Amino acid sequence: MESVNERLKDLRYAVGTEKLTQDDVAELTGIPKATVADYEKEGRNVPSDALIKYCKAFKISADYLLGLTNARTIPNIEVHELGLTNAAMNKLKNNSINSLLLSEMIEHDTFDKMLLDAEIYVSGYVDESVQRYNSMYKIGRAKLQNAVNDEVDMEKELTLLDYIQVDQDVLFSERMSKAMLTILKDIKFKHKDDASTSDYQNGLSDQDVFINTYFSSSGTKVQRFLNGVSALLKIKSNERNNKNLENLINEKALEDVLGQSAIVEPDDRKRRRKK
Repeated sequence: MESVNERLKDLRYAVGTEKLTQDDVAELTGIPKATVADYEKEGRNVPSDALIKYCKAFKISADYLLGLTNARTIPNIEVHELGLTNAAMNKLKNNSINSLLLSEMIEHDTFDKMLLDAEIYVSGYVDESVQRYNSMYKIGRAKLQNAVNDEVDMEKELTLLDYIQVDQDVLFSERMSKAMLTILKDIKFKHKDDASTSDYQNGLSDQDVFINTYFSSSGTKVQRFLNGVSALLKIKSNERNNKNLENLINEKALEDVLGQSAIVEPDDRKRRRKK
């Protein structure tokens, strides 16, 4: 379950709106920016009068901030209007599934398209067209085998035909997995700073973090390397920290190593290989 601090921070990332800054929240609630930043830190106490200000400013329920519900507002609808089966409602009611994650998946822009694909697949309306198409493919394959005498040419033509055969299950699974991965990656990145998630993930691979930082930094190769290392270690890149890191390395040796990198200095590596 998300903490009060996480939920206060999440308010700045509401779906369908631009990301709010802590300055924006301070202006909306009348709470000083420094205090807003403090409330978003895990484990910090948030007094009831501040919660009331948040509820009024964002028009949300206190139950949501306290983690008693995942609904930001209390909807004025009957449960049966949701169109869920009894079994589905029991799963949600008994917390046998992660309802918060399910909610975030449903909220995602890609979810509607993914569900439409699922509906089309389950309805079976595409099956007849796919079967008809593949029947034509089989007829064409049989005719080709009777018409071509050269075995090499035949193998080439038959292989070309294989590429246009349609496997509905493969096509559907690729579309669904691509959509699902897009949704889950976005949700994962949204929660990268939550106390309940791993610190060893930020939506990018270690290599991406280093390379992005290295090439976006200014200065010498060594200075950019130190900035990349700082980003990987999740420490602030400043003069003091960089000086400490410099004391751990031999600058000339590092220059030599960087020159051999196919990623950082591919041209230097090629020149060395030609020598």
